[in-house]
Amino acid sequence: MLNLTAAILRLTKPFVSGYISQSNKFMDLFSKHLVPTHYMTHGHRLGSATAEATLSGERGVFGAAASAGGGSSSNNHIPPRPAAPLAAGSAGSSSSNGTSSSDDVLMAADPAAAAASASFIAEVFFIAQRYLRVGLLPAVNRFTKLYQQLWDHYSHSATQAAAAAGEGPPRLALPVELRLLADCSLSQLLQPDMVADATQFVVLEILWLADLVTSSKQLMQQAGSNSRSTAGSMLACIPESVLGDAAAWLTFVIKQGQAEQLAAVPIGILMQSLVVLLDNPDQVRSLLVVAKLVQLLLVMLAPQVNLELRTQGSALGRSNLTPGEMALVTSVLSTPATQQQLVPALMRVYGQADFVVGLDVDRDQYDKFSMRHQIDEILMELWRDERCRTCVRQQAAAAASVHSAVGLAAASAGTPGLFASFVSAVLNDLMYLFKDSLERLADIRQIEDSKANKEAWAALSPEARKDKETFYEGQRRTAAGFMSYALTTLELLVALTGDKDIARTFMVQPLLGRTAYAVLHFMELLVGPRCQDLAVQNPQHYHFDQHTLLLSIVKIAGQLSREVEFAQALAEEPDFDENIMQTAVSLLNAQHAYGPADMLSAVLTSVAKTPVHQSKKQRRGLAGFRGVGAADAIAAEHTKAAAGVNKAAETSSPMQNFAMSADGSSNGTAAAVAAGYGSSSDGSSPAGTKLLAGVE
Repeated sequence: MLNLTAAILRLTKPFVSGYISQSNKFMDLFSKHLVPTHYMTHGHRLGSATAEATLSGERGVFGAAASAGGGSSSNNHIPPRPAAPLAAGSAGSSSSNGTSSSDDVLMAADPAAAAASASFIAEVFFIAQRYLRVGLLPAVNRFTKLYQQLWDHYSHSATQAAAAAGEGPPRLALPVELRLLADCSLSQLLQPDMVADATQFVVLEILWLADLVTSSKQLMQQAGSNSRSTAGSMLACIPESVLGDAAAWLTFVIKQGQAEQLAAVPIGILMQSLVVLLDNPDQVRSLLVVAKLVQLLLVMLAPQVNLELRTQGSALGRSNLTPGEMALVTSVLSTPATQQQLVPALMRVYGQADFVVGLDVDRDQYDKFSMRHQIDEILMELWRDERCRTCVRQQAAAAASVHSAVGLAAASAGTPGLFASFVSAVLNDLMYLFKDSLERLADIRQIEDSKANKEAWAALSPEARKDKETFYEGQRRTAAGFMSYALTTLELLVALTGDKDIARTFMVQPLLGRTAYAVLHFMELLVGPRCQDLAVQNPQHYHFDQHTLLLSIVKIAGQLSREVEFAQALAEEPDFDENIMQTAVSLLNAQHAYGPADMLSAVLTSVAKTPVHQSKKQRRGLAGFRGVGAADAIAAEHTKAAAGVNKAAETSSPMQNFAMSADGSSNGTAAAVAAGYGSSSDGSSPAGTKLLAGVE
């Protein structure tokens, strides 16, 4: 199949290269040859492609035709399903609604007419799409899944053996078997000519689909709102796998260190097309496809995500990107689409991740937390570029425009309400991920305590021990993944609140109340009475660093407390407990984090000056803050626990596995499992160290 796919792709090279190089000979390629109704008129050549879900959300191409009204005059963009002639002896095999079954569609209803309307370019283009679907992408998926399974088995066995011997997490080297698997498979999947042809072909597909979306919007504007189905009917003909496979292939190529394959591609036009596809959820409705586009954007902006793969076997490793990767990142960041349109498009997608109507999240392997985690990483990459950071500020200014004259002046380039909706979704996700992770750590602590009592553990039946071990391993994997997601989200909030212009947006309700509640809730979880349940063995395996997390929460509170509204919001929260915050101050001082301790003390001072807090003190008959003797005792216990964590961390070193997902899918909490258990062989995490920047 790979050889046949390569041959078909070579036939597409003349018109693909001609269009990408903007040759005048192929400027009418889309309008003259690549007509979406080809899926209807030539469905007999495309097999099961016509039964797949379409980009517009229809279940099957012919189902889209039926819902669009068949051949009615108001929906003449989609022809009615052709009735295929029945073969001899097959009478009665047609369905009850008068249309033939899928087994009957073996040839065109009118072969002579179909042959007369055939175009060699169209035939080759659509057949190449199908061979990517049934030939190239299955081979890529089999390799990546097999590699992931073998690595998981190897790392899990090594970890279990080390634990049985009373040793710490092992530092794993890539086994010879996996190296052989990669060498044998990638030599076929990354054959130079086929990679070049396939890469340019899928780029042409993305440009074609973006052109259809743009054309549909123009038709919608011309025809009016009553002809919405007419305008969107072109995408109702196209299987969603067309766009999903294109994004998956480009993701795989870049992850394998082949970024130079995009050197011949107009990155500006490609980025504009990707933004168009992301920014039109009313036409590209499949969240599975959107998730693959998000993953593609991430690897285009941060090809170093697989850096560990290319540094194994070296004491120092490579500290910079390849020339091809550097050129790709520079080109992407330099495009107007990235600087002006990508940020609002990603913010919209972040909010839409909750709407999974008609999607089976288990069967379809969709995980909103994984996609939102990738969006957080993309936004952090964009935040490091001043030109893209300006776009974020514009969106924040638009959100605050109704409350501030300054915001109104700067809001013309932003979308009102978009930033506030985005930050609300970020806070909701952070609270869920953080709370869920800490609850799982409490479960892990209970099981570890049970196992520490060897007599009681041995008294359990084998079935009971097996059930507890299975639950224990599941909690460990999911807690690590969710905590990793929470750290990335927290890092993004630290960056946003650190900008004075953006911080003003957080002073508007309902963001103000939600942010104040989140700060108090997280701090109570970290230093309150329940924090003792979080003292698990090997906390670095779960990316859990209490000190780093506390520093990040304190930094958010300190940055927002520059505005008097935030101190007022903290005081108004029913859950506000000055003893908890004073405990955090004592703990930070005990850990020699004097800067953050002073920052949090300043927050407490600001809260104490608010009329709301003074009124509460009077009602409670308090003259000031309570004594901190109990707080100092708790801080001493925390200091002792932190010393043990730091000692354990000194013996570990991170090493990331290089398993890739060619299709970009993730299975519910399996995405968290991959982020936590599979991403680090010894469980350590360098991710949290990013949050320390500028704190101490």
